[in-house]
Amino acid sequence: MRVTPVLLGLLGALSLSSCNQLGVTKPAPKTYVLVHGALLGEFSWKPVERQLVADGNTVITLDLPGHGADQTPVDQITLDSYTNAVVNAIGDRTNVILVGHSFGGIVISQVAEAIPTKISKLVYLAALVPQNGESASDLAGRDQNSLFGKYATFTPNTIVFNPEGVQPVFCNDCTAADVALLKSRLRPEPLKPFATPVNLTAARYGSVPKYDILTKRDNAVSYAFQQTLRDRLRPMQSFELDSGHVPFLTQPDALTKILEGL
Repeated sequence: MRVTPVLLGLLGALSLSSCNQLGVTKPAPKTYVLVHGALLGEFSWKPVERQLVADGNTVITLDLPGHGADQTPVDQITLDSYTNAVVNAIGDRTNVILVGHSFGGIVISQVAEAIPTKISKLVYLAALVPQNGESASDLAGRDQNSLFGKYATFTPNTIVFNPEGVQPVFCNDCTAADVALLKSRLRPEPLKPFATPVNLTAARYGSVPKYDILTKRDNAVSYAFQQTLRDRLRPMQSFELDSGHVPFLTQPDALTKILEGL
């Protein structure tokens, strides 16, 4: 049988129709804004970002002030600095899926308070999930199983993290290359945002649907504490990964699948 362009078109249409009847349809493109946690930067999201973009989604990442390539002086950085950076990155976009990792959970909460109508979903990944009036410092102090404090030294303006803590705290399931990457990117963590309470209201922050992704082998924000935070949050859906604290490096396929399923 000779295959003509017309025949190819008919076959393609029939194939697409069959897929639709079977319920196999490609998800509509979405917009994701991915916010990193303490000591990290936008570089940490790259494996997930590549997959999301390859599937046709729009992805926005950024270095929060004082992280990654951003050179804002530490004494000028506040929680508002972080909030404003994310709000500016979102710009005029709407229907945004806003994902926060670890300390990024504090940041996305305050962003949702600032621009609730632009956010379709808040996603907490291995994250600190605050209630009104709580700070990251408050929450971290309640996590009795976290190893973070063992390697952290506090100065008047920063938290300095010992590179020897990268593997046991963040990267207990990472490759040696990932451990080396994180060690090479370590910078002192600005202290003021860590100690600043969030200001959240039911009318604004409370109006945004919330989801969480727990990491079962986490030594930075322990799995037990993540469960406690989930019980308070009462998310629309909750997911779990059998990973340490940085699943965007160790399990990007599984994490991407969860995000694209939201």
